[in-house]
Amino acid sequence: MIPEFNEFGELPRGGHACTWEEFYEKFRINECRENLCLTLEEVLEIARGCGFLKVLVGGSFATTEEKPRDMDLVWITDFDVTKDSVKPECVHLMEDRLADQRYGWSMQYLPIDHDPEKIQYWSFGFGFCAKNKRDRGMLVLEL
Repeated sequence: MIPEFNEFGELPRGGHACTWEEFYEKFRINECRENLCLTLEEVLEIARGCGFLKVLVGGSFATTEEKPRDMDLVWITDFDVTKDSVKPECVHLMEDRLADQRYGWSMQYLPIDHDPEKIQYWSFGFGFCAKNKRDRGMLVLEL
């Protein structure tokens, strides 16, 4: 379940598991966000074919900002999923530079398997906003 936003329009610190339906309902509130969700849906289809397990969604998209430019994604994978073991279109999701060139989004991957403690740990780290110096939450979508 997605928690309420705080006084800064951000999710509480940590990773917050949600379904695609909850995600789509909460964040598809205008045309800008609708377009980002549609692109994410296409990217998720590719990610499923790569064998990725989950995705952490953060950045300004996971806030109340009306018109975020992009989404920041962190793919959770099994330990044996590497850039050498996946199809080329998967590498575009695993390398931030390639992801930025293709989608204009920040993407990284973490081979940490299904470990909930590690997912929370990395949600804390990737959820920190250097711009405003605050910890903010991330969404965790199961693929």
